[in-house]
Amino acid sequence: MVEKSRRRLLAGALVILAIAIFGMGINWGLPSHAIDPILFGAGPDSATTALNSYNLTGVGIIRLAGDWNGNGNLPSDVAAHPIADRTQPITLLENRHGETVTSSDDVSRARILSRFRLYSYQPDEMISFRALAMMHPANFQFDPKLYQYGGLWIYPLGAIVKAASLVGYVTVSPDPALYLDSPDIFGRFYILGRAYSAAWGVVAVLAIFGFVRRISGGLLLPFLAAVCFMCMPVVIDLAHEAKPHLAGTALLLLAILSASKYVETGKGKWIVWTAIACGACAGMILSGVVALVILPVMTLVRRDRPGRFLAVCAGGFLISIAVYFAANPYVAIHLALDRTILESNFANTRAMYSIGDARSSIENAFRLLLSGTGLPLAGFGALGVILAPVSRRPSPVRGLGWLLGIPALIVLIQFALFADGKPGEYARFALLADTALMLSAFIAVARSVRSVALRFGAGMILTAVAAMYSAAYERGFINDSLPDDSRMQAAAAIDERLASAGQSPVLYITAEPAPYCLPPVNLFRWRMILLPRGGEIPAGFPAGILVKPHQAVDALNPSATPISWANIGFDMADVGGK
Repeated sequence: MVEKSRRRLLAGALVILAIAIFGMGINWGLPSHAIDPILFGAGPDSATTALNSYNLTGVGIIRLAGDWNGNGNLPSDVAAHPIADRTQPITLLENRHGETVTSSDDVSRARILSRFRLYSYQPDEMISFRALAMMHPANFQFDPKLYQYGGLWIYPLGAIVKAASLVGYVTVSPDPALYLDSPDIFGRFYILGRAYSAAWGVVAVLAIFGFVRRISGGLLLPFLAAVCFMCMPVVIDLAHEAKPHLAGTALLLLAILSASKYVETGKGKWIVWTAIACGACAGMILSGVVALVILPVMTLVRRDRPGRFLAVCAGGFLISIAVYFAANPYVAIHLALDRTILESNFANTRAMYSIGDARSSIENAFRLLLSGTGLPLAGFGALGVILAPVSRRPSPVRGLGWLLGIPALIVLIQFALFADGKPGEYARFALLADTALMLSAFIAVARSVRSVALRFGAGMILTAVAAMYSAAYERGFINDSLPDDSRMQAAAAIDERLASAGQSPVLYITAEPAPYCLPPVNLFRWRMILLPRGGEIPAGFPAGILVKPHQAVDALNPSATPISWANIGFDMADVGGK
């Protein structure tokens, strides 16, 4: 009874600590009217005048730029107004100072403004809300037109938004002009999405607690392992983003725990629960389909007879498929009737992930893996993997290492194949591999150290080194939840250059202007030129300033936050004019 009470007490402490760590800075990088004086180059009153003079109110933006959601006819992850040709420099904005501008200039300005009004500092978060905007409950139309993020992410998020609207926290409206005029209202949607991700992060923390407890027994080492998990950089990052990757990993960990129960007992109910968790993992995020490998692994680890093996795999796969399609009914509908939307949706994903140079891919994957885990913790985890086969002390739970290691290895191979040229945020796809390294370190401690005091000391060291690397991420999210955040600081530096840039200042950029890749800048004074992919400025182009986000992957520097969009810096250089 005392043991049970202590377990509950520590689990409660983990929940409170996780909520505190994941909740700090949850309102980072939200759209706001605070940037208007920068965008319009004037004080608040003049900014309002400019909005009306240039017809850049919500209704005017829609009239000029088109519907922010592509009129509901596109998959949710496809840009509503893409730039087709990026092989040549493109002038997005001309300088209004003493010049006559074209209607296309106003269209471009309206589209830029719409992104600054609605997008957060994280480029992928908007996808979920575009998917929700695709649905029309009054017409019984619930197709999100987004299938990489599964129904277990989209539909509960929609329910959370609806519940929040009933208590007055958010305003739900089919009129996008409302949000373009009041970006602060739209910003609250991001907080709800991040809270949903963080809630699944709490589930993952408790799953880690249960996982290590099965290996080590006792309570202190499992508690420290759970704290270490919540302090890993990649976990801190994903708990602050409205994305389903952390939720998918939480479900995969639950599937592994359930599978270990089957290995231990052979009971059919654990086949069912494992299959449900596997299907839910894929139903949360499509990359979670890797969880299905757990079904054959658990029956192989148990050394079931061939007939039993086939029955477990067939029955488990059917249950998982049923769970997936229950969460994603429109995937089944489109497969049966019209695959156009599915093909468009997945073609966009294929375009983003292709196999590159093998050496470059492996090197970048290695850097990102270290960045997500933290260098010392990754090193301890790798050591644990190396020593595991030669350990003389048997594991108290048969096959748990295989149940974790096989899916993690598959994830790591996929991660490395597509890592060539990927930015720091790609590290989120290695979350399971990062988690496996962390657990490997704690499993090594559990199997090699018998003294309770020494176990506690080793666990504290592992947790401390994880916290050392994640502290910069926590500070980054907190910093970007304050008025003078990283983008505003960069905007001030750009504004200083504008003051001395003459009558026709030129701003070169490497991506379409949006709050995640460009600080707010004066949309009426800069001549804005989008460079071709590769960022080269052709001969003969005017002198100007090149601005681009700085996200160098530096896994060795614990003060850097290369896998996060929070608190990023911007590189500025004088270019052109030769």
